[in-house]
Amino acid sequence: MNLEYLIYLAQTGASHLHPGGEAGTQALITALDLQPAQRVLEIGCGTGQTLVRVARMQTLFVDGVDILPQMLRVARRRVSAARLQKTVRLFQLRQPTALPFAWGAYDRVYCESVMGIQGAERARALLGEIWRVLRRGGLFAALEGMWKPTVSPELRVRLNAQLQQDFGLVPAAENPGTVYEWLDLAQAVGFRVVRADLLQAYPTAPNGWPRHAGQSRTPFALKMVSSYYRAKRFLVPSLLVQNVKYRRYLAKHRGVSQYLESRILVLQKPEME
Repeated sequence: MNLEYLIYLAQTGASHLHPGGEAGTQALITALDLQPAQRVLEIGCGTGQTLVRVARMQTLFVDGVDILPQMLRVARRRVSAARLQKTVRLFQLRQPTALPFAWGAYDRVYCESVMGIQGAERARALLGEIWRVLRRGGLFAALEGMWKPTVSPELRVRLNAQLQQDFGLVPAAENPGTVYEWLDLAQAVGFRVVRADLLQAYPTAPNGWPRHAGQSRTPFALKMVSSYYRAKRFLVPSLLVQNVKYRRYLAKHRGVSQYLESRILVLQKPEME
């Protein structure tokens, strides 16, 4: 995987890099059924937008991991601006399929557009690690783009080759690539499938984002971090050039979306083996 595009997104502070944007994140958080004092892990926390959102909802202890230091640099700024240093920790992964945490360390684990791009070997290894760090009865929820079941393996390969050439990464792995393949893999690892709904069918919180009574409105400093990065992509010449290039690539591949579907997977580590 060529990380050039992801590094560009990190340098621009991009967020909601997953299906459904902010509404998708809201549906994912609803699926997590978070409770006060739980320990939560985000895999592939990126620039920290969702992680900060989760940490501000309730009295939670939230860890985030990512492989890119450029992503974590922005995430740390967001955590600091939100004054969450006491309840949030960030870690850089040295190996993408090895989590540096103890067995049963977390009540909840989640990710957005991380599992769906993993090939079969990495997907199995990462799911195994997620199973390991979850406590018994804990939930793992993932918001992912997947190939529609009607898309042939040959078409997956052809489309991914074109996207890999322009972006250095793909929208969905070739295998496991459909929801059925992912569910088979999850069950083989030891998870119980709770839900595997299409994103548009998933319920969201009826009154918008939940937030516990101790939280005020979004801190001004946190808003300023987002504003700074929105402006940066147009003020730094090298980023402006990349912005034009990737906008052209996105337009070129717009038709790929007809072959993809967005799903929220909710998996549970059984209470008993």
